[in-house]
Amino acid sequence: MDGTPFKTIDHMLMKLYYIYHKSPKKLAELKSLCEIMKDMFEFDTGSVKPKKACGTRWVSFKLAAMQLFLDKFGVYMSHLETLVAERSKGYEEISGYLRKWKTPHMLMYVAFFTDVLTPPAILCKVFQKEGIDIVTATSAIEKSQKKLQSLTEKDVKCLPTVESVIRKVEHNGDKISYQGIELSSANYDTALASINSKKWHSRGSV
Repeated sequence: MDGTPFKTIDHMLMKLYYIYHKSPKKLAELKSLCEIMKDMFEFDTGSVKPKKACGTRWVSFKLAAMQLFLDKFGVYMSHLETLVAERSKGYEEISGYLRKWKTPHMLMYVAFFTDVLTPPAILCKVFQKEGIDIVTATSAIEKSQKKLQSLTEKDVKCLPTVESVIRKVEHNGDKISYQGIELSSANYDTALASINSKKWHSRGSV
């Protein structure tokens, strides 16, 4: 992954959003594919259009976009693969995105940063309320700090979102798959080891 993992994810979310935001036809195809795949996989939400990951509520926007990416990973990758296969001319850029996005590193790092951003996102919601007082604010900050501290004390595989993704990964010999998308088993193990070795640095860089 080029640059820092979080910057790579941020770039992916932006590109994914604009692929469908600028093309009603692609979005319609994506929705149709999601209707088919929802009978095969358990999705957490009915939404499929990629969310914009930037805005005034920075943390909440990023978190929502990453959660949807994980929830519809198989739908997005399947549709992009179809676009490249059926309309290869002019789709070289999307083909390049696929090589970077359809990887265990992208999948697991998105899961990891989803866990990292969840406590700050809850804190942000508290501060967005009208009439918040100093006692409520102090209490919210302390709770957020405790949750972040709790994350630092856990093995990466035990973080809620990471653990959820791991449970959904299907193993078949030297290959694994997530929502029907085949991934490299060796790269999957490397991705988990990479996150575990960089977790302190990554948490501090967000």
